[in-house]
Amino acid sequence: MEATVVEKLATWCGTAKATGVNLRYVLGVDIGATNTRVALQRVGDPEVVFVSQIQADRVSTLMAQLETLSSALLPLVGGVSPLSSCIDAAGPISANRKEVEITNWPDKADRTLNVDTMNPKMFPSGKTLLLNDLEACCYGILGLDAAGTLGKFFAPLWGPNLVAMQPFHYLVLAMGTGLGVGLLLRIGNEFKVVPAEIGHTLLTSFGPAHPEYAADTSLANFLSTKLYEGRHGVEFEDICSGRGLEWAYEWVVASHRAADVEPKLTAAKVAERGSAESPCPYAREALWIHYKYLLRVAQNTCIGVQTKGVILAGDNQVSNHSFVRSNATQLQEQFMNHPKKAWLNGIPVVQQEVKVNINMIGATYMAQQHTQP
Repeated sequence: MEATVVEKLATWCGTAKATGVNLRYVLGVDIGATNTRVALQRVGDPEVVFVSQIQADRVSTLMAQLETLSSALLPLVGGVSPLSSCIDAAGPISANRKEVEITNWPDKADRTLNVDTMNPKMFPSGKTLLLNDLEACCYGILGLDAAGTLGKFFAPLWGPNLVAMQPFHYLVLAMGTGLGVGLLLRIGNEFKVVPAEIGHTLLTSFGPAHPEYAADTSLANFLSTKLYEGRHGVEFEDICSGRGLEWAYEWVVASHRAADVEPKLTAAKVAERGSAESPCPYAREALWIHYKYLLRVAQNTCIGVQTKGVILAGDNQVSNHSFVRSNATQLQEQFMNHPKKAWLNGIPVVQQEVKVNINMIGATYMAQQHTQP
């Protein structure tokens, strides 16, 4: 554990002792595909202190690492357990909110996490919450809104800036290993977070008179054959994800019969080469496809759910924000191409442009909400 973290926790304990009370803090755990981050936050203090990063892609490994961390961490906080803990991970949450199958981990036999099996000293019984990763992202946006800092991290592609959440429904999209989709539904005077699986709905295409129709159809046929033996349509997530970006590049190279480039690249390489100052034209086309279909997801959801704002979030969005901004006009044309175009008029789309772990902010924000007896 870094010396600065040890010093910070010693300051916390000293302040608590001086006021004659136990340290009051919450614990957040953000589980990623390969890295899990652990952070603490004092009750009523906006600062989130990251204390550890764990490499794990199996529950057994994660549990062992968390046990080791607990042994090191508890003495640094005066032996006091957190008032509440919150864990977020990719995957469906059970009905009792105690179990998650972490779907971006490889071993199906070792990727189900149950909070009741965790060390109660750091994950107190009845006070440990489990969130889907897009739920955490949505709550993180609400946490930034509560702190008045949304405008520091998000900027508009079109429409007004997201300085503060307005009283209507929002759609949250985050492309990573998969396509995360969440809804912030305004019910009465508050927002309700609803995780969604809209990324698994099937692609939409423009009509046969549209200039992109032939290419869209060719791509859909390529992916259907590659992934589903031609038996099913193609999901939005089959393009709007890391693997989807790789497949889009593969199709672009094949469709151009390009013999002078690598036929396959990792998603990171496609994004890097597609957004470079002197870009690879095939990578740039694949990156464009990746984002134009993301805006079609947004379009369909705004029509169907009547969301009135779109938020593009996540580290990948930050990494690619310059490419997206340079294509904002064309992306808006994709978004507005719908028979119900009038329903889409005036809907702002904002993107994250500064890195911040929104999932962790969401986890600690929700832990703070559950500190009361």
